[in-house]
Amino acid sequence: MKKQPIDGFRPFVWGIAVLCLPVLLSPLGILLSTNFAKNPSLSDWQVNTFSLFFWLYPFLLAIIARLLYKLEQHKHALAVQLLVGAILLFWAALIGICTIGFGL
Repeated sequence: MKKQPIDGFRPFVWGIAVLCLPVLLSPLGILLSTNFAKNPSLSDWQVNTFSLFFWLYPFLLAIIARLLYKLEQHKHALAVQLLVGAILLFWAALIGICTIGFGL
């Protein structure tokens, strides 16, 4: 493992920060997750899945960020690709859930 200077954030670390930024909205997500049950167009499975996503995403993002940080120390190119994929996948899932769940 190479020693890296600590004179500032690297672009990869900024990417991890962008990935974890939605964690700050987790209290809002927990509050909004109760409103899925009030939507009559959703099935029970959808209500449970969407609510579970809103409760678990902070933990999932933290675990993914930690794994990517460790991977970046050994395989930088792969870690960058996975980070971009994780960011896109998370935002696609969040936008999809909000569109379907809240009828936006």
